[in-house]
Amino acid sequence: MIKNISLALFTLIASTHALALESLITVESHYSAKETADRFESIIKDKGFTVFARIDHQKNAAGVNLTLRPTEVIVFGNPNIGTQLIQ
Repeated sequence: MIKNISLALFTLIASTHALALESLITVESHYSAKETADRFESIIKDKGFTVFARIDHQKNAAGVNLTLRPTEVIVFGNPNIGTQLIQ
């Protein structure tokens, strides 16, 4: 039973990863990572989205004496639409 659950979980994770790779869009920026993230944040705010969080993984890595290339994640959305979907 546990083996079947593990296999099902592995299959789910692997298929989700494959779907994410298929739908990932990569665009090269002519700006630094920080400037690109700043510009992106400005654009999404101008379009009426809310920025819930901006996570600087490079800064977090430095906090534990590790190095990482500039890497940020911006979590954003539209609370009006998102709340309705969750309800």
